[in-house]
Formats: sequence, structure tokens, C-alpha cells
Amino acid sequence: MFIFKDAMTGFFDHCRYEKNLSAKTLKFYTIDLLQFSAFLELQCFPLVGTEIDKAHLKGYLQELSVWKPKTIKPKVATLKALLNYLESRTISTFCSGAIFTKSPEEVSAKHSFPRSSGSSRK
Repeated sequence: MFIFKDAMTGFFDHCRYEKNLSAKTLKFYTIDLLQFSAFLELQCFPLVGTEIDKAHLKGYLQELSVWKPKTIKPKVATLKALLNYLESRTISTFCSGAIFTKSPEEVSAKHSFPRSSGSSRK
């Protein structure tokens, strides 16, 4: 069992020391993940990482949908990066591609977010 905030700490260490990301990117990652964590807390969703599932992420995406795509895309990219990190460390069995990739039949165009290959905030 791992606590989401502990996972965030490990992810930030990975980004800072292994990926050598800039302070600016780390700042944005911090903002994005603290915002997601606050969403989980406000919705009374679990803060235990293994209990966060696709439904929780969809709820967050719905909350973000009122913003412009220019704002949404980096936040989604940050969550993807965290989930990929967790998968690579076998901390979580999330499949971030499956969570964030949606077919046109599943969602309206308003809630459809294109896949990004990475964050442009380096």
C-alpha cells in the first residue's frame, strides 16, 4: 500500500535527480499534482494510490473540462508522467494510455483530450 503524496515525493525525486528536469517543470508538476490531490480530498476519494482508479481520473478530467485545452493538456501530461513512473516502479498497475485514451463513442468532443507525447514545460 502506498499513499498518493508519498508517490508524488518519489516521482519528484525521480524527475529532479534521474530525469534532471528544470526547476520550472518541477514547479508545474507540483502545482498539477497538488491540484489533483486536492480534488481527491474534496471528493472524498481515496488517497491510497492503489485505490485510485479510472473513475477517479475521469471525474478529474470532467472537472478540468471547463478550462481551455491549452490548460488541460499539460495537467493530463503530468498525470500520465506520474502514472508511467508508478508503473515503471511496479508501484501501480495503472495503464495510463488506457486511462487517458478514449474512443469517440465513449465521450463527447467536449471531454476528449488528445494524447500528448510529453510536456512542453521543460
